[in-house]
Amino acid sequence: MEETTVLKEMKILLKRIALAGAVIAIGAQLFRPDRVNPDSDPALSIRRDPMVTPEILGLLDRSCFDCHTHETRWPWYSTLTPVNYLTVRDVEEGRKHLNLSNWMSQSPTRRASALERMADEITGGSMPLAPYVLMHAEAKWTDAEKQAFLDWAYATQDSLMRPNE
Repeated sequence: MEETTVLKEMKILLKRIALAGAVIAIGAQLFRPDRVNPDSDPALSIRRDPMVTPEILGLLDRSCFDCHTHETRWPWYSTLTPVNYLTVRDVEEGRKHLNLSNWMSQSPTRRASALERMADEITGGSMPLAPYVLMHAEAKWTDAEKQAFLDWAYATQDSLMRPNE
């Protein structure tokens, strides 16, 4: 008999914990970070760089633009707390490290340096971030796409570093 009472009390406690958790989760949805795509001058975007081929632009758009431009396509899960805080943080960090919306405002030397860092990140496999690829399978690059990007990045870097002839 005593066991039955203990089990009933445990069930009641677990139900109360579950209810409290649900109330907290629902209440947390009232507090959300701002998902912002700041205004930017389209003339400064990497889209306007004459050295960027349509193939490379497609790769960047598919795998990089959500975190490294002001053109973020906010996914459905970015509306759910607490995931939205992580998503907004990742986008803010991504834009801080590399913002392709401001590409043309950078000097050729800075763009060449950015290309080197991008190539290192791609070669090292640290970009795009694994959690992003997990949620966006289309963002994963094939070996051929990685090589195409690297070939373009190195050629563009050389071109940017050559003195005007």
